Amino acid sequence: MAGRKKGTPKTGGRVKGSLNKGNQSIMDKLASINCDPIEGMAKIAKKAMEEGELSLALMAYKELAQYVAPKRKSIEVSGELEIDVVQDILVSFKDIPSLD
Repeated sequence: MAGRKKGTPKTGGRVKGSLNKGNQSIMDKLASINCDPIEGMAKIAKKAMEEGELSLALMAYKELAQYVAPKRKSIEVSGELEIDVVQDILVSFKDIPSLD
C-alpha cells in the first residue's frame, strides 16, 4: 500500500502562500525593469477616461477592479417555501384622453 497512513498529517510540498517558480520569475523580471503592471494599467485607464475613450477606460478599470473587490458568485438556495397567494385582483380602466 503506497502513500501515508490514514490519520497522519500531510508533509512536504510548497509552503502555503508562496509563489510558484513561474510567477516568481515573472515578478522578478518586472521588478528588474522597474515595471508595475497595475500602476501602468491605472495610468492608461485614467488617460483613456480623460480623452473620452470610454470603452478602453472601462476595460482597464474592469481589469483593475478584480484586485480591489472580490468577484461575486451566484449562490443556490434550496428548500421549500409556502406562500399564500391572493387571487382576487381588482382592475379598473379609465378613459385616456387622446393626444390628437
